Amino acid sequence: FRAASDVEVPQVMVLASHRFFEVLGEMAASPYLEASFSRLLLDKARLDMLVLRPKGQLLKAKVVQCLQWHKQIMDAIEEQSEERVSLQMHRLFDSTCIN
Repeated sequence: FRAASDVEVPQVMVLASHRFFEVLGEMAASPYLEASFSRLLLDKARLDMLVLRPKGQLLKAKVVQCLQWHKQIMDAIEEQSEERVSLQMHRLFDSTCIN
């Protein structure tokens, strides 16, 4: 996602973000999640297409914030800190990166 944001092509950024969350869903390995997760990812991709076209400084700052949250999620996964993963995921989804 970080590399995709550097080129500032919304479609590339959406695909990278989609894959990031797709991998997180695969890691969960939950049969209960599988039923609705694909639909959730599609909805998120639609929202991202609106958000990831920053025209002003405010939205550009939000994209940078999302990058930081993605990194914090990856760091927490690497540390195998379930509490931190949960906290960062909630922070990311509660903000929807646009609030």
